[in-house]
Amino acid sequence: MFDEEQKEPLMPALQNPWYHLLTWYGEPEDYKDEETIYKNRLFWHCYIYEDLSEDQKKLVAEKEPHWEEEYSLFNYKQGNIITELEIKLMRKDAFKNISLLDCGRINLSKIEFRKAIFFDNFIFFDNIDFSGSTFSRDANFSESIFSGKAVFTYSTFSKYTYFGGATFAKAVNFSDSVFSVYTYFNDTSFSNGTNFSDSKFYGGAVFSGSKFSDWAIFEGLKFSGDVNFSGSKFFDYTIFIGSTFSQNTDFRNSIFKSTTDFRNAKFEKHPPQFQGSELHVDTIWDDVTWPISHEDTALSERARAFGTLRHLMNKVQRFDAELDFLALELEVKNEQKKSFFYWCYKTFSDIGRSVARPLWGMLFFTVIFAGLQFWIIFISRNEFSLSLWQDVMAAVKISVSNTFLFLTPWSVEDINDLSPWGQVLSLLQSTISFVLIFLLGLGLRNKYRIR
Repeated sequence: MFDEEQKEPLMPALQNPWYHLLTWYGEPEDYKDEETIYKNRLFWHCYIYEDLSEDQKKLVAEKEPHWEEEYSLFNYKQGNIITELEIKLMRKDAFKNISLLDCGRINLSKIEFRKAIFFDNFIFFDNIDFSGSTFSRDANFSESIFSGKAVFTYSTFSKYTYFGGATFAKAVNFSDSVFSVYTYFNDTSFSNGTNFSDSKFYGGAVFSGSKFSDWAIFEGLKFSGDVNFSGSKFFDYTIFIGSTFSQNTDFRNSIFKSTTDFRNAKFEKHPPQFQGSELHVDTIWDDVTWPISHEDTALSERARAFGTLRHLMNKVQRFDAELDFLALELEVKNEQKKSFFYWCYKTFSDIGRSVARPLWGMLFFTVIFAGLQFWIIFISRNEFSLSLWQDVMAAVKISVSNTFLFLTPWSVEDINDLSPWGQVLSLLQSTISFVLIFLLGLGLRNKYRIR
């Protein structure tokens, strides 16, 4: 349904009355045009002042050093503001859109912003809607305050995007949006629900130092560049289900105070960095795709990342996840060594996580060594006085007694002692069985959290 709507041409920004109020003194050419940016912001704050709460008015006074003088001047000519706006719109054949001022929100949806946006340090007192809009140049909302709900769904940011230091007092929705170049949400405060689901970040994404006081949804995101959440704080449940992280992912020194869900997430080249972070006990890692081997990442970096996650899971007593990260850490460390002992450890115990594998190993070696013992018994006889079935049973009894070391060894009829080769096989099988019994105990211990 939205795809059909998107085929409709977007409204040019200059035909929107809200945009005129936000750029009353003109559209700045670039960030160097500080005077126009300042005058636009001051005019906007004068225009909305009477609708602000007392706390918001104090914020305006803090942001505007010459506030009282300018507000007095605004009040002097306030009666002519709407008339001047109507004249501006009539000149641009956009007077028919004046009704957007009475739609119950700051309506900037489905607009094409062809020039750079400089709304930094603005206060948006009401719900604001940028859904379906396209920002063809840089969009700067740094240090701005969104007092109402902010909607940016299905928006496209074609150049650099700045929300650093912004405050979202109520829910904010960036779902299904596209960020083409670097995007900055550093030191941003998200006081209510935050939704970035199914958005795409083709450049880097910076969320460092941000604070998420309520739920945060990053489900189904595509991070094509580096992503930085270092020093961020998440106070409610946080979802990264099914998201893809193509480059470096930095969660260092971050704090997660509630459920965090990484199910089906995919880290393509680099495992995430969580050094110095605090994870919640209910952190879910089911079916995550990890970069065990990748030429762009040093072995030491990958091993250190998995080691950090192992330590963090141990700290919150999530021993199942701890074992999973231990397995990943060991697999990375043994990627080049190809150690036989590591192969055995992984094959016959799944790095201490399996009870079934040691049991299957014991059964396998019991059958193999029973066959070998039978062959030795069969070829070592001078007279074949025993039946073939008796030889088979004798070999099975010897193999079983070697597998289960606590059983009394069985004797073989008409043979006082095992042959030298039989004794060697018994010693070898007993050694293997001892290792498998140890791995079985390790699996039981880890399965039932015996500490």
